[in-house]
Amino acid sequence: MNSASYFSTTNSQPFVGYGRGLSLLSSSSSQYMRVSSLFLDLTYRSFTIEAWIFSTTVYSGDYGIFSQCQCTTCSNQCLYFLVRGGYLFAGFTHNDISGSQNLINNLWYHVTFVYNYNTKQ
Repeated sequence: MNSASYFSTTNSQPFVGYGRGLSLLSSSSSQYMRVSSLFLDLTYRSFTIEAWIFSTTVYSGDYGIFSQCQCTTCSNQCLYFLVRGGYLFAGFTHNDISGSQNLINNLWYHVTFVYNYNTKQ
């Protein structure tokens, strides 16, 4: 991501640039990346979120891929895309969908979440 901030409890600094990736280690639960703007304006538009994910540990619990939230108590204000209990999971707060493929550790996955504004799907 351009101009993304990286926060970690470790001393190693990643290089993020064109054709490069960012690795967040599972050994630290306090690593994250923050986009410089307060939120991505996804209002009234179609969009796609994609990532390559790889875990060396079994997927149990929640592992965030992307999220943003304007109002935690309002319907359709929080967007999240994550792995929950080994399955892809996405939602807009109270409008959720879960994948049917159980993800296993030590395997790369290219995951994609597509939202079509015209069909609301």
